[in-house]
Amino acid sequence: MVKYRLTKEQQKLVYATLNCLAEHGYHGTTIRRITANIGTNVSMVQYHFGGKANLMRSSYRHFRQITQENYGSLAATTDPDPVRQLETRARAIFNSRALMGRKMTRLWISFLDLVNADPETAAMRTEIYQYYVGELADCINRIPAGQGGKPSSAEAHRLAVGAYSVIDGLWLEHALNPSGMSPDEAMEIAMELIGARIDVSISSGHSHPAPAET
Repeated sequence: MVKYRLTKEQQKLVYATLNCLAEHGYHGTTIRRITANIGTNVSMVQYHFGGKANLMRSSYRHFRQITQENYGSLAATTDPDPVRQLETRARAIFNSRALMGRKMTRLWISFLDLVNADPETAAMRTEIYQYYVGELADCINRIPAGQGGKPSSAEAHRLAVGAYSVIDGLWLEHALNPSGMSPDEAMEIAMELIGARIDVSISSGHSHPAPAET
């Protein structure tokens, strides 16, 4: 992952934008609200980013960088078993979002509108999606033939798309209704569904970090 660096003033504006998106949504996030959040002049958005559109793109890029860094820390493992690696990576995708708590849900919903409105942001979203699918496909493609049959690269990719969709959907369901499904319950369901689809046994006995209440 290429590290996206911001100046100190740009970082202030990006974090103000993320705060506004979480509180007011995409359509309610105005330049005046962003700059009022940190007590600066509206002209600073034009000076540092060339306008609101590029500030929004930069905020999305920074937001996804944080979640990818969380994922990288959680996905690190020395276990050579591709099934265990698959489990670790699947859990890391889920927990990299859960760590951010309800703020993650509000930002995710806000950025859906941005992705639909801006082709550049949509391209960034596709790149990130392909990264996570590739992480899962890499593990699936290395599962030995004795553990459900060795899939082709194309089949591994197709199975990874399904696995990612399961994780994505269960995270969203938990995020929207945390009292209805705990992170452990969500991941237990995900591991059962993914394991059944690729014909391997994936454990579900790991604990999960408590989400932040932000």
